[in-house]
Amino acid sequence: MKTMKQHLIGLGMTVLVLQGAAMTATDALAAEAIRLKNSVTVTTGQILLGDLFTGLGAKSDTVVSTAPTPGMKLNIGSRELLRIAKQHGLDWQPARGQKVVHVQRAGRTIPLKAVRLALSDALADGHVDGDVDIELANRRLNIMVATNQDQTVRVHDMNYDQRTQQFSAWLSAPANDPNAPRTAVKGRIYEMIALPVAQHHVHPGEVIRARDIGWRNVRTNQATYNTINSLDELVGQSARRPLIAGRLIKRTDVMPRRLVAKGDFVTVHFRSKSMSLTYRGMAMEHGARNDVIRIRNPRSKKIIEGKVIGPNVATIQLPKFAALN
Repeated sequence: MKTMKQHLIGLGMTVLVLQGAAMTATDALAAEAIRLKNSVTVTTGQILLGDLFTGLGAKSDTVVSTAPTPGMKLNIGSRELLRIAKQHGLDWQPARGQKVVHVQRAGRTIPLKAVRLALSDALADGHVDGDVDIELANRRLNIMVATNQDQTVRVHDMNYDQRTQQFSAWLSAPANDPNAPRTAVKGRIYEMIALPVAQHHVHPGEVIRARDIGWRNVRTNQATYNTINSLDELVGQSARRPLIAGRLIKRTDVMPRRLVAKGDFVTVHFRSKSMSLTYRGMAMEHGARNDVIRIRNPRSKKIIEGKVIGPNVATIQLPKFAALN
């Protein structure tokens, strides 16, 4: 029979073996839990240890590097990763094929509309008058701010050439950050003018009314001598051809409203100091207000010229009236 001492020794050895096995399993689990991420997106200006590795526990919030600017990417290679792991006491070795971690900084793009508005305000401050359209030399301009920052932009050192209408400046975003990085920008301005356009499709022959017309701001170089620039040139006129909504209207697109149609009976008036006569004749051609058209007497078949003064109404002078009889 085993003595009590032998039992105690055997029990102690069993406990030591179990403890050793448990510690080995724990260490293996911890080593296995620390793994490298392939890529990560950060939202702040710092890269944390937990952004690069998993299974770190309390060490996850340790700052290891500065994040790239919003929208940019930083590649951290295996040597730098190994240095970071050793510096912070991580039992980690790069696995085969693990060479880099891609760190992307999240951000929001400043809308080009906001950029143009800021530039327009800067140009209006002592450089240009009136509305202008801004054309950027870099049409792919992409300025970004962090996700927790305002999408605003500030203009610095505006330079403007009056002769060429070109400008150059520096932009920083957000506008309230004095340490924000600056981006160079160049472009040109175009003066704007408001011109009348059809608010909806107008068919040929339709009489144009004031409510049919709206206004559109366009570059001055888009207007020609043939472009209508006032409401008076449109209201009461007829469309000669289809008027497309929003499109500039040319003078050749419209014509005076037709008051007399060819073949219609026209009331012809003759007035003098001593007499006033009226008869009906047939129009030989179309006519708008103040047009002189040919009118035929249905009975005598004689043709005379009359001036259109209203819908199917014309006037003639005494010599012509006498000839008509």
